[in-house]
Amino acid sequence: MKRIFQYFRNSSIRSRLILAFIFLISVPMCVIGIRYYTSTRDMIFDIAQKNVYEIVKKNNEVIDSKLKKIKDDCWDLMSDNEFIEKSSSMELDNNYKMVSMDIELTKILNKYFQFSQDISSAQLMTSFYEFGYSSTSGYDRNYLPIDAFKNSELYASAVKAKGKLEWFPTYDFSHVFRQLDSNNNGDHKYMFSALQHMKTANLKVRNINGSAEVNENPILIVNFDEKLYHDIFKSSITMKDSYFFVITKDGQYVSHQDKNKIGTKVSFPWLESVSEKGSGREVVKIDGKRTLICYDTSNETGWISVIAIDYNSLLGSIFSSLKINSIYLVIVLTIIPILISYFVSDTITKPITKLSKAIKQTGDGDFSNKIPEERSMEFNNLINRFNSMNEKIQRLIQENYEIKIREKEAEINALNLQLNPHFMYNTLNIVNLKLIQNGQDEVSEMVMSLSTMLKFSAKNKNSLVLFEQELDYIKGYIYIMSKRFEGKFSVIYDIDEELFEYSVPKFLLQPFVENSLIHGFEPIKEGGTLKILCHIEGNRRIFVIEDNGKGMDEEKVAEIMNGNPDSAGIGINNVRRRIQIIYGNEYDIDIESKLNNGTRITICLPLTS
Repeated sequence: MKRIFQYFRNSSIRSRLILAFIFLISVPMCVIGIRYYTSTRDMIFDIAQKNVYEIVKKNNEVIDSKLKKIKDDCWDLMSDNEFIEKSSSMELDNNYKMVSMDIELTKILNKYFQFSQDISSAQLMTSFYEFGYSSTSGYDRNYLPIDAFKNSELYASAVKAKGKLEWFPTYDFSHVFRQLDSNNNGDHKYMFSALQHMKTANLKVRNINGSAEVNENPILIVNFDEKLYHDIFKSSITMKDSYFFVITKDGQYVSHQDKNKIGTKVSFPWLESVSEKGSGREVVKIDGKRTLICYDTSNETGWISVIAIDYNSLLGSIFSSLKINSIYLVIVLTIIPILISYFVSDTITKPITKLSKAIKQTGDGDFSNKIPEERSMEFNNLINRFNSMNEKIQRLIQENYEIKIREKEAEINALNLQLNPHFMYNTLNIVNLKLIQNGQDEVSEMVMSLSTMLKFSAKNKNSLVLFEQELDYIKGYIYIMSKRFEGKFSVIYDIDEELFEYSVPKFLLQPFVENSLIHGFEPIKEGGTLKILCHIEGNRRIFVIEDNGKGMDEEKVAEIMNGNPDSAGIGINNVRRRIQIIYGNEYDIDIESKLNNGTRITICLPLTS
């Protein structure tokens, strides 16, 4: 392994590119192959499940609609006035009356059941007679043997239902009624039935075949051929190795694609869970095989319709197509990288050589060299950035040189200015004394305010000052302006004294106060109010300058906030820049103003000294 790494490290760029391409493609190929298989499998499963599940649902709906019609007809028959009257009005004491009653009841049965192609037969069964018809045997009274029916599970099931419609799962007709196939051919061997104890009918029989008097409620039995299920489901299954079956919740097959299983019972471990869910799709084991089942429970019978698909058969097509695709991918993705690597190596090594030479020249102090652009977008971006870097370095060197010169000039000017304030303070003091001697107290106060402002401006060279000093400066400025606009405005101060111990940027409030006095109160002659409100909220200091002047529209506010030099907002933007430089971009000012409705400036600073 160490020799391989050593060989790789010492080999040419072209060799390394070939090996790297093969390695970098083979690993993702394995991951992609696995992902391709799982995603394809999941996709096929999902499509198969959805399609087959929809088939089961629709087939069940079709069958339920047919069975519901029969159910409704049974209830309609039980409440039919003619049926109730005919079945209860005549005492059957001879064979003629018995036949007449049979004809009458058969007509009524025909009204509800004769024209349904799904019904094999419909009879009213008693212990002494069978009324009704059969689609396969006409009026053959031996179609349902009376004694055999009386002792069958069908009769017991109907009696147990106590007047409710009972669906009896598929059974072998010849086995249940002990009839030979001569009367029931293979097409009608398997049947399921709807049974209802007709409580509204009361047949009276006396002295027939030596019997005593009997009052009996007949049992309606409507027989259906199992082909009803088989025909609907068989035509809708097209997938390979798929089949259908209908099963009761206790495991008896009502219908199955394999007719030998119809009527038999099975015990599936998953049947109880499926019965509880009612409808869905799962992967289960049937006869030891993993099987995808899509199932739905009938709303009428409670039987579960299932379409089953062999799991391995479903995946067989995936394996074969995946194998072929994998071989093609391996061939293509191995040969092509080898060819491409030869071309790519040239496009990489040439720009790298140019760039390395240019970097060496830059390291030697020559920033004027410029590399020509390449066709490769990546190297072109890199070369452009390198050329841009050289240009910026040259510009920074020039700017740094100019800044140094300006700093020297500023230092000389500062030294010159140190003499001027001293002269001006002395001059203002002399003027102030002269004013006091002449009784010009008001003008004297103005001169003192001006002197205070000059000291604040000239002496304090720090960018941060105590808020108390800033406030003294503002009060001096406002006093002078109040003399200029005498009676035009009044000032309200609401200051939290705790703020005096904190520092603020120099001239924090002055531009806003100046805008209020010069621009805000410009159109008014009197009644102007200027409020300066300063307080602490949590971990922030809030400074508010509010006036009731002419205000501004939204467009003007936007110009000021965007730093438009023609918007009379130079001082405001100066304050904003200094706040963000000192405290960060999350701290700023906020301007609320409406035309002819005043302006409110809010400055937010952190609670730091």
